[in-house]
Amino acid sequence: MGKSTAVQIAEATRHVLANKTVKIYPDELIVGNFTAKRVAGICYPELGGLGIMIGVDKLPTRKVNPLEISEDEQAKLQSYIPFWMDWMDKNMVYLAFGGQEEQMRFVKEQIEALQYQLYEAGGIAHLAPGYEKVIKLGAEGIIAEVEAFEAQTNDPSKLDFYQSVKISMNALAEFGDRYATEARRLAEAEADPQRKLDLERIAEVCARVPRYGATSFYEAVQSMTLTHIAIFQETIGETTCPGRVDQFLNSYYEEDLAAGRISRQEAKDILGAFCVKLCETIPMYSDELTSMLGGLTSWR
Repeated sequence: MGKSTAVQIAEATRHVLANKTVKIYPDELIVGNFTAKRVAGICYPELGGLGIMIGVDKLPTRKVNPLEISEDEQAKLQSYIPFWMDWMDKNMVYLAFGGQEEQMRFVKEQIEALQYQLYEAGGIAHLAPGYEKVIKLGAEGIIAEVEAFEAQTNDPSKLDFYQSVKISMNALAEFGDRYATEARRLAEAEADPQRKLDLERIAEVCARVPRYGATSFYEAVQSMTLTHIAIFQETIGETTCPGRVDQFLNSYYEEDLAAGRISRQEAKDILGAFCVKLCETIPMYSDELTSMLGGLTSWR
């Protein structure tokens, strides 16, 4: 293909963000949907999801953490099995190790549901991304920063990385634009005056963030939310933590509060909406992994 891994990942993420379902549910203040449904499981075939895909028909009736799934959805998920069966080229567990003995040891321990917490394979996970920078600069600001770095180097690996950042940031900005467009569409058809105002405000906020830096507490939380969902599309999202939101959101809250732009209750409502948003997805794991991980939880 002639493209670096970083650029390929960025382009794949851009494709997902440009084509995934965009929905705004009734009474929402903070928007952004992880999946096409309000609450749904996400399968990770590149790690441990192949077992789920093969035994997907058992999900609705299994004893622990059953999940509803229609026959059409089962058929669609199982149609991807042939692609992911080529696990030597596509499975992260296999690719994470250099020797077959180590690979087999890891696989054996995974399916035996041993109790340990240090994982040897995974995506961008078990960390707190630098949301503060995205909130402050916005995607456009980060692109400008990257372009300044580009002008200072001829290193191909660095230039590839900078290109991938620009692709990702443009995709993130356009992701916010999609929600602004949807909010405007819903506002035009909304009969309830208060909800119409809410939707118009959502449209205004999403037209700004995450494309530009946040100028209010509401914008800061919305920017963080859409960025979190975007990262989720490219990694094991349930293990990605928002981090110290009390620290990097506080200045926006204090400034808005001092200026009379927000009340304590309004801020609580916005943060509450964000917390609810985090609960709208659950990981899909096999019975063995579900047992090992103490249930079908999210670790945020």
